[in-house]
Amino acid sequence: MGGYQEGEGLRSADENVILEMWSSIRAFIKREYHGYPVDIAALMPDRPVISTNSEVCHTMGGDVSIGLKNEWFKATLYSTMLHEIKHAIDERSHSAVEGAAWEGGATSIERQVWPRFLAEVIPDRTDLLVAQLITAVDNVRFTATTDATLKTFLRTPGQSNLDSFEYAKQVVADYGYSDPKMLALRSRRANAGTQYLEYDYGLVKYMGLLAYLQAGVGATPRVDAYLLQACGMPCPNENQASIDRLKSILQSRQ
Repeated sequence: MGGYQEGEGLRSADENVILEMWSSIRAFIKREYHGYPVDIAALMPDRPVISTNSEVCHTMGGDVSIGLKNEWFKATLYSTMLHEIKHAIDERSHSAVEGAAWEGGATSIERQVWPRFLAEVIPDRTDLLVAQLITAVDNVRFTATTDATLKTFLRTPGQSNLDSFEYAKQVVADYGYSDPKMLALRSRRANAGTQYLEYDYGLVKYMGLLAYLQAGVGATPRVDAYLLQACGMPCPNENQASIDRLKSILQSRQ
């Protein structure tokens, strides 16, 4: 879906699909995370902002913007929407999400929650495996852009005569990308700041925290970033006090 020329208006078919996807995600979150202190489904925006001029998805002020200028596979867009909805919930709840946990927590949703959600919306086993493979390939962009960010910031004088944008394109191309639009987008994002260092680094840190908490509370329920937000604990410390508090909230679920 998506893929728009400059100035082209939003197609009704794309809008309908996006809103249907949004509704299914809201229903999933409402079912899975109800009864905890924070109603995170109610913190989702009523609908996303859909742009045909933007290449990216982002969240600002608690509103999620979906950029459809470039084409998306539906399964990958589901993953990205779940990620951005985590940001929207964080912003609308006014609960502190600190440091690398900002992107790490949202990216962990794509690793923990998205596969379970996708299995519900794509019940056919073969179709599900294909969708998972396509999204896994798409997600290489995280590592490619993180690598480009690091190498651009850390390169030494004389290492390359290319400017920072062309240099980043070269790094991303080494991951198998060749589409000029994709290389330009990845290069711009690699040079925009250190945000992309938070995806892979933040994911490792946050998944470590989730594993620690999961070991503390037992096998069920699954401890993920949405659950912690629903419990009013978006960024807990890695200590026994956090485990005890989380256990208490889980046991008192209504």
